[in-house]
Amino acid sequence: MPTFGYTGIGSSVTTLSADYQRGGLFTIPEGGWVTKISARLDGNGGGTGTQKIRAAIYNNGNTYPTSLKGVSAEVTISAGQAASWVEFVFSPVVYLPPGNYWLHLHSGANNNVGRYYRNTTGGTLVSGISDIYSDGTRTSIPSGATISAHQMSIYATYTPAW
Repeated sequence: MPTFGYTGIGSSVTTLSADYQRGGLFTIPEGGWVTKISARLDGNGGGTGTQKIRAAIYNNGNTYPTSLKGVSAEVTISAGQAASWVEFVFSPVVYLPPGNYWLHLHSGANNNVGRYYRNTTGGTLVSGISDIYSDGTRTSIPSGATISAHQMSIYATYTPAW
């Protein structure tokens, strides 16, 4: 199945702060139904216990994420969990016409259990903003989100519409 996003394993890691979203801007070259997002994660952030995470897809609006397209099922990362590509499944699947979309991770309240992989330089923008996990994923991201140029190891798998 085709993918869009960054499928490489970044050379740097960053902890998944509590109640926070971060993501990258990527292009789907053809219309299709997203079935899952995969992100390179581990449980070596220094925290104890577990941390809940879900993935989200947002429309792009002039270099900022705007309206929410879909939210995945929740995944739990445990302290000490080995690095792997963690899958976030969408049910129902999310249809995307060709274009630019934000692939996001939304991390839960237990601070610094999980870490995500990234490159410190790269061509994609990353947005970040506080977002209380327990009240659900934001339906839109305000223009005050932090934008920086690094590349998250995150990608979506989709079934082409043709």
